[in-house]
Amino acid sequence: MEFQYSVPEGRVEVYAGAIYDAIYLYAIALNETLAAGGDKKDGRAIVHRMLNKEFEGPCPCCNTRQYFLTVNSPR
Repeated sequence: MEFQYSVPEGRVEVYAGAIYDAIYLYAIALNETLAAGGDKKDGRAIVHRMLNKEFEGPCPCCNTRQYFLTVNSPR
């Protein structure tokens, strides 16, 4: 998808990459929950699938692109 807008250099919010990765992880967990016959309103099941999940974030702006999320993870 192409947008007719460009962001000036240095104007991208620092947290944009982390937010993108969080939404990406949520989407992975939601998809797995639904594929297993779960409900999109079952937050516990979705979060359960988010924990101990290793995934490669699609955001190239972060220092690292591989994540492993645990209960005690700072991110």
